[in-house]
Amino acid sequence: MAMSQQTEPARWYGTSRIRRFLHYLVLTGCVLVTVALRLHTVTEPVDCDEATYGYVAWRVLNGARLYADVFENKPPLAYAPYAIAVAVGGYTETAIRLLPIPFVLVTLFAVWRAGAWLSRSEAGALAAALSFTVIQSDPFVFGNGANLEIYMNACLAVAFWLAVRSAAAGKSSLATAFWIGLLVGAATAIKQVAAVFLIPALIATGWGPLASRNWRSLLPRWATLVLGALVPWILCAGFCLAQGVFWEFIDAVFVYAPEVARHASERTLRDYQILLSAERVPVLPGLAAATGDASVRTLLYTTLFFSGNPLANAWWATGTWPIAVLAVVAVVRGFRTGGASGLIFGVWAVATTAAICWPGLFWQHYYMLYLPLFAVGVGDELADLRNIWVATKLRGGFAKLVGRAYVTAVLFAVPAVAVLQAYFYLGRAPEEITERYKGGLQWVALRKTGQSLRQQLGEGRNLFVWGWQSPLYLYTNWTAPTPYFFTDPLMQEFVSRPHPMVDRRKRRILEDLRKNPPDVIFVGESPFQGLVLFLTDGYIGVTNVVPDRGLFVRIGVLRERLWIR
Repeated sequence: MAMSQQTEPARWYGTSRIRRFLHYLVLTGCVLVTVALRLHTVTEPVDCDEATYGYVAWRVLNGARLYADVFENKPPLAYAPYAIAVAVGGYTETAIRLLPIPFVLVTLFAVWRAGAWLSRSEAGALAAALSFTVIQSDPFVFGNGANLEIYMNACLAVAFWLAVRSAAAGKSSLATAFWIGLLVGAATAIKQVAAVFLIPALIATGWGPLASRNWRSLLPRWATLVLGALVPWILCAGFCLAQGVFWEFIDAVFVYAPEVARHASERTLRDYQILLSAERVPVLPGLAAATGDASVRTLLYTTLFFSGNPLANAWWATGTWPIAVLAVVAVVRGFRTGGASGLIFGVWAVATTAAICWPGLFWQHYYMLYLPLFAVGVGDELADLRNIWVATKLRGGFAKLVGRAYVTAVLFAVPAVAVLQAYFYLGRAPEEITERYKGGLQWVALRKTGQSLRQQLGEGRNLFVWGWQSPLYLYTNWTAPTPYFFTDPLMQEFVSRPHPMVDRRKRRILEDLRKNPPDVIFVGESPFQGLVLFLTDGYIGVTNVVPDRGLFVRIGVLRERLWIR
């Protein structure tokens, strides 16, 4: 690989001003195209995760206490980007859609610099930037959205750039170790799974001392890195102490969140077992109608190349698979011949896989964590093509054929993905992207329902949602009378069975609803018995298709507004 050929820091080759001008011209083009691609779906409806984080941020900005007055189980830093968006652009769909742009541009910059250090070439830097530009908005991983992985990527990509630079140079300063730790810690304070990136970070910052067995310089670097990683958590703890919710924070993030993930992953595994054990797949009648065959073999083939996972919680590189395949090759070659920087690249890829698999849920947006690595890996492969081509001349027969076929594949990878993204993404309207690739027909319907409710009933109402339909809060601008404003997987799993954590939340919900009866209640999932009884006293269902499900309006509100569906 190109990254093993030199040990000095990456530099621009030559002194030509024209060459440098063209380089930055292409990079500027990457920035403009990245922004344009994201603006393509600026009117796409928000999904449940985006709406949930936006609602939490909005409530906290208006004086609510995190975890006590408004409950969600992510670390506090997860809501900070949304708080910035709401503070600047208001509690609106547009503000949430525009929020990721600066974070994606930071990731693009880090990918460009990491590509330069990994490949030791101008070409590798630009190829990495171009690759990231065409894949960063991939709708199959919700790349065009505003999920937490976008903000994690901004932190982790910069940390990766610094880590590769440290490994390639064979040394790292205490300041670099601190910044790498701080960035990984920030990603961890968004989602705890990012803690696995401390392993490649420790290897990168300690590479020089480890190689020379200089233990005295190793320990200060590692201590500084760990200190940097603790800083975001210290700030989170300080924020919660200031709000008087420190123990609620500990319970939500370190007790309740793991319990949610454990039961949700067990349910996902059961669903897979049921799916793969069936000779025919009744859950996909549309597929059966389209193909005339609902066998497992046809199901897997169709979803592998066209529509993602049938359970709508995984992704098989549908829109970026040429780059994904080459990135795997880059990881293998990095371990074999890439030297220190190649090792860091490979270990970082393993850590990324671990972070995706750790929760056991495999939802599409988790795979967004791969995108910066995909881009850097392909950039390095493109930069090394000349060496690969020369090596093929020294071989004969089948080896030569394979080598030249690989060179051809690398050259066509980025254009092929650009064509795929143009077809799957630019060629679709925002609502169509939501419906076709994200299972988001409900998000489109919820936007219409929320806007209609707000128009019909006005501002300042109370709303309670039992289910995942949190976009209703955004589109109505109404608040919930209880901290538990939506139903997480654990509450759904134990809706009719006892569980101490869930039972406590059910009791609190009923207490809050009785103290402050909501004007509207939306039941999107099977309700618990106490909620069913509450709905029979003073509420009328106006859109319920299934018993105990749908939209329920308080009778007093109906009389006040004479509101008719």
